[in-house]
Amino acid sequence: MHQLHIALRDGFRGHEVAIQVDGSVVYSERNVTTDLRISRADALDVDVTGPRVRLDVTVSPPGEHASHEIDVATYPAVAIDLKTDGAIAIAPLASAPHYM
Repeated sequence: MHQLHIALRDGFRGHEVAIQVDGSVVYSERNVTTDLRISRADALDVDVTGPRVRLDVTVSPPGEHASHEIDVATYPAVAIDLKTDGAIAIAPLASAPHYM
């Protein structure tokens, strides 16, 4: 068993965010907003069974979707940012920073 730490960071301004891990919904929230003082909108920890998972993220508006294969054994944390053009950036991290 592994644990994946997911951090929603910059760019969220009242968005609806849905996150799936290996096809299972693990996060579905409305009005997700970044606290600009700490570059954090939300965070969660997800127990996963395998060392590799598929992460799918949808943000509305604008209705963007992104996916990424994560090697949880190597990258136990992931940061998700919403870029100014609406693109979703998913960055695997070797460790979760203390503020996440």
